[in-house]
Amino acid sequence: MNALPKLITRGFDDFLTHTYPPMEYFLDPVLSRQGTLMIAGYRGIGKSFLAQSAAYAIATGVELLDWEAPNPTGVLYVDGEMHSGECQARFRAIDKALRGRARRQPNETLRILSAMENQFGIPDLADPTDDKGRRMIEEALGGCEVLFLDNLSVLCRSGIENEAESWGVMQEWLLSVRSRGKTVVLLHHGGKPNKQGRSAQRGTSKREDILTASLMLQPLKGKGDAGFIVECTKLRGGAMPAPVSVTLDYKAGEHCELVISASADDEVQTAVHLHGQGYSQSAIAKQLGVDQSTISRWLREYRSQCTEQCEPA
Repeated sequence: MNALPKLITRGFDDFLTHTYPPMEYFLDPVLSRQGTLMIAGYRGIGKSFLAQSAAYAIATGVELLDWEAPNPTGVLYVDGEMHSGECQARFRAIDKALRGRARRQPNETLRILSAMENQFGIPDLADPTDDKGRRMIEEALGGCEVLFLDNLSVLCRSGIENEAESWGVMQEWLLSVRSRGKTVVLLHHGGKPNKQGRSAQRGTSKREDILTASLMLQPLKGKGDAGFIVECTKLRGGAMPAPVSVTLDYKAGEHCELVISASADDEVQTAVHLHGQGYSQSAIAKQLGVDQSTISRWLREYRSQCTEQCEPA
């Protein structure tokens, strides 16, 4: 019978005096080394654009929105459902928009695994009877330090989405990947928006248990399909960042273009958004780091602007 590996334990004083490496970030503050980040949102809101831009930023050291990428590193982006040509067009637009600020060239650090390019696709990562898919991803990951999985609905096909136990295989694997020094970003669908237009992560909440950070994308009022608000719903090891309003403008084709940036009226839009979701003015003021009178003024000006725009000429 094989002996069990011995677990490391430390006495209290030894634990307090032991030198552990400081927290390191690939995308500060939402993605730390050996962390697990989830980006979720309702279909079509822009989560893949955000994730692909984040993958490029991490690989090249480009600041994205208000997030810094201080340590350019190897990234593997696994796309499970998008047509390879569309995925290519998006990354081409991202490269065109961000390459001028790159501290490392993407060809050195960023790899893309497109399911459509592989004859039999990517085996089910959540299969409890066969770990072939998981082993194939690990082999493809190689020396890359950050793994993007886009998205869970197509890459994890076994089990029942609302059943906590069905997530057990993936949870164990993700913890194993992290223990070997890797960092993981998961993309997941949000459920159908409620009457207030808000969406929540689809399926079991057990997926949240091992996350070091979780981002939920919500519609940005008045921007149609060209924007969203990033809400951080979980963050370990740091102060929870305020919601960020994002403008997303993408033009496909030969002269592809992408603009993804924090909106100029970021704080006002965020205050309006949170107020519309039922948050009190005092709670919004605390979240945004301003006084309550400022929030009151922003909301008053917003209502006045809306009234003027709605008045007949």
